[in-house]
Amino acid sequence: MTTNEKKLQKAQLIVDSQDAAEELAHLRERSFRKIQDIREMVNWMENQTTDESSPFIETALIDARFQSASDFNAILKLMGEIKKARQDVWNLELRRKALGIILS
Repeated sequence: MTTNEKKLQKAQLIVDSQDAAEELAHLRERSFRKIQDIREMVNWMENQTTDESSPFIETALIDARFQSASDFNAILKLMGEIKKARQDVWNLELRRKALGIILS
């Protein structure tokens, strides 16, 4: 391999590593938002269940976030995407270390 090919290879590995880390960060952010939606849904359910002054459960408050938060298949899909992204980041880190590339 020529010196230029090696430099190009290292540069591509650095870009791939940064892209993978960014993808993982975005997936984690989506997960944090879903967690917040689930917490809000649980709080709403607790309030509706324990509020003795309300003669009926106010279902009009259920919005798209609550419906999305309770979509178990979507949650499993997101967790699978996070698992894959973490593995990608880990694998790229190992490849970088093998070539002596250290990112700060």
